[in-house]
Amino acid sequence: MSTKISNDLVEIYKNKIKSCGKKGKIVKDIKIQGTNFYYHLLFITKPTQGGNKWLDAIDRVKISVESSTENWVKKVLDQLSGRQQTLFR
Repeated sequence: MSTKISNDLVEIYKNKIKSCGKKGKIVKDIKIQGTNFYYHLLFITKPTQGGNKWLDAIDRVKISVESSTENWVKKVLDQLSGRQQTLFR
């Protein structure tokens, strides 16, 4: 499947999520690229009175993850899951 078709399908899916139930959902995605694959990690929430300040962190992580190599992402996930103690292994 072409990248354009895949991206179009992700956008259709995100729009369907936004249209289900109450209006105003916030949908953010991070594209995680592997060697021969990729997938989209979706974050879905509704607006809160506090302004969903944690979404700023998602935007910062998105930039880092989408511009990083598969090995870097794997190391970060290993560290977050406790399988690795530091990023300098």
